[in-house]
Amino acid sequence: MRERVDWHWPKARTAAIIALLLVAALGCGSRSPSGPTVADMTGQWTGTSTYPNAPFSLTLTQVGGTLRGEYADALDRSRSVTGTFTGPAFTIVVDFGDAKLNLNGTMLDARTAQGVMFTSALGNRQFPMTMTR
Repeated sequence: MRERVDWHWPKARTAAIIALLLVAALGCGSRSPSGPTVADMTGQWTGTSTYPNAPFSLTLTQVGGTLRGEYADALDRSRSVTGTFTGPAFTIVVDFGDAKLNLNGTMLDARTAQGVMFTSALGNRQFPMTMTR
Protein backbone atom coordinates (compact mmCIF):
# COMPACT_ATOMS: atom_id res chain seq x y z
CA MET A 1 0.00 0.00 0.00
CA ARG A 2 1.26 3.44 -0.93
CA GLU A 3 1.57 6.13 1.59
CA ARG A 4 -0.45 9.28 0.86
CA VAL A 5 1.70 12.34 0.40
CA ASP A 6 0.14 15.76 0.80
CA TRP A 7 1.48 18.02 -1.89
CA HIS A 8 1.79 21.75 -1.07
CA TRP A 9 2.41 24.44 -3.63
CA PRO A 10 5.31 26.59 -2.34
CA LYS A 11 4.22 30.09 -1.34
CA ALA A 12 7.04 31.72 -3.30
CA ARG A 13 5.90 30.01 -6.49
CA THR A 14 2.31 31.15 -5.88
CA ALA A 15 3.45 34.75 -5.36
CA ALA A 16 5.50 34.66 -8.56
CA ILE A 17 2.57 33.37 -10.61
CA ILE A 18 0.25 36.01 -9.17
CA ALA A 19 2.79 38.71 -9.99
CA LEU A 20 3.10 37.47 -13.60
CA LEU A 21 -0.68 37.39 -13.99
CA LEU A 22 -0.95 40.97 -12.71
CA VAL A 23 1.72 42.18 -15.12
CA ALA A 24 -0.03 40.41 -18.01
CA ALA A 25 -3.39 41.88 -17.00
CA LEU A 26 -1.97 45.39 -16.89
CA GLY A 27 -0.45 44.91 -20.32
CA CYS A 28 -3.83 43.89 -21.75
CA GLY A 29 -5.73 46.83 -20.33
CA SER A 30 -7.83 49.21 -22.38
CA ARG A 31 -5.11 51.86 -22.41
CA SER A 32 -3.32 51.99 -25.73
CA PRO A 33 -0.49 54.24 -26.91
CA SER A 34 -1.81 57.61 -27.93
CA GLY A 35 -1.76 58.40 -31.61
CA PRO A 36 -0.85 61.67 -33.28
CA THR A 37 -2.62 64.83 -32.17
CA VAL A 38 -3.40 68.19 -33.72
CA ALA A 39 -1.14 69.80 -31.11
CA ASP A 40 2.00 67.83 -32.07
CA MET A 41 3.53 67.51 -35.53
CA THR A 42 6.05 64.86 -34.46
CA GLY A 43 6.12 62.01 -36.95
CA GLN A 44 6.77 60.85 -40.49
CA TRP A 45 4.94 62.97 -43.06
CA THR A 46 4.48 62.34 -46.77
CA GLY A 47 3.51 65.18 -49.03
CA THR A 48 2.08 65.86 -52.45
CA SER A 49 2.31 69.15 -54.26
CA THR A 50 2.61 70.83 -57.62
CA TYR A 51 6.17 71.70 -56.51
CA PRO A 52 8.49 70.34 -59.25
CA ASN A 53 10.40 67.96 -56.94
CA ALA A 54 7.30 66.48 -55.25
CA PRO A 55 6.35 64.10 -53.76
CA PHE A 56 8.33 64.63 -50.56
CA SER A 57 8.81 63.17 -47.10
CA LEU A 58 9.37 65.04 -43.89
CA THR A 59 10.35 63.62 -40.52
CA LEU A 60 9.61 66.02 -37.68
CA THR A 61 10.22 66.19 -33.96
CA GLN A 62 8.37 68.84 -31.96
CA VAL A 63 9.47 70.18 -28.58
CA GLY A 64 7.16 72.91 -27.38
CA GLY A 65 6.57 75.11 -30.41
CA THR A 66 9.89 74.23 -32.08
CA LEU A 67 10.18 71.82 -34.99
CA ARG A 68 13.30 70.00 -36.18
CA GLY A 69 13.76 67.25 -38.70
CA GLU A 70 14.76 65.90 -42.09
CA TYR A 71 13.40 66.39 -45.61
CA ALA A 72 13.68 64.42 -48.85
CA ASP A 73 12.10 64.77 -52.28
CA ALA A 74 12.79 63.45 -55.77
CA LEU A 75 16.01 65.49 -56.12
CA ASP A 76 17.06 66.95 -52.77
CA ARG A 77 17.65 65.92 -49.16
CA SER A 78 18.34 67.94 -46.04
CA ARG A 79 18.89 67.21 -42.37
CA SER A 80 18.63 70.91 -41.65
CA VAL A 81 14.89 71.39 -41.10
CA THR A 82 13.66 73.92 -38.55
CA GLY A 83 10.32 75.48 -37.88
CA THR A 84 7.68 76.70 -35.50
CA PHE A 85 4.26 75.39 -34.62
CA THR A 86 1.59 77.61 -33.13
CA GLY A 87 -1.42 75.34 -33.45
CA PRO A 88 -2.89 74.95 -35.88
CA ALA A 89 -0.40 76.95 -38.00
CA PHE A 90 3.18 75.95 -38.82
CA THR A 91 6.18 77.38 -40.64
CA ILE A 92 8.99 75.06 -41.74
CA VAL A 93 12.29 75.98 -43.40
CA VAL A 94 14.36 73.35 -45.21
CA ASP A 95 17.95 74.54 -45.66
CA PHE A 96 19.79 72.97 -48.61
CA GLY A 97 22.85 75.17 -48.16
CA ASP A 98 22.49 77.03 -51.47
CA ALA A 99 18.72 77.56 -51.19
CA LYS A 100 15.88 77.30 -48.69
CA LEU A 101 12.48 75.72 -49.14
CA ASN A 102 9.62 77.12 -47.05
CA LEU A 103 6.50 75.19 -46.06
CA ASN A 104 3.69 77.19 -44.47
CA GLY A 105 0.40 75.64 -43.53
CA THR A 106 -2.28 74.57 -41.11
CA MET A 107 -3.09 71.29 -39.40
CA LEU A 108 -6.54 70.16 -40.58
CA ASP A 109 -6.69 67.20 -38.18
CA ALA A 110 -4.24 64.93 -36.36
CA ARG A 111 -3.06 63.29 -39.59
CA THR A 112 -3.47 65.96 -42.29
CA ALA A 113 -1.96 69.37 -43.00
CA GLN A 114 -2.34 71.71 -45.96
CA GLY A 115 -0.54 74.80 -47.10
CA VAL A 116 1.98 76.08 -49.60
CA MET A 117 5.64 75.53 -50.32
CA PHE A 118 7.96 78.03 -52.00
CA THR A 119 11.62 78.80 -52.61
CA SER A 120 13.48 81.85 -53.86
CA ALA A 121 15.19 79.50 -56.37
CA LEU A 122 11.81 79.40 -58.18
CA GLY A 123 10.92 83.07 -57.67
CA ASN A 124 8.95 82.37 -54.45
CA ARG A 125 6.08 80.99 -56.52
CA GLN A 126 3.69 79.24 -54.12
CA PHE A 127 2.88 75.59 -54.76
CA PRO A 128 -0.14 74.09 -52.92
CA MET A 129 0.72 71.06 -50.79
CA THR A 130 -0.95 68.43 -48.63
CA MET A 131 0.90 66.38 -46.01
CA THR A 132 -0.31 63.23 -44.27
CA ARG A 133 1.08 60.97 -41.55
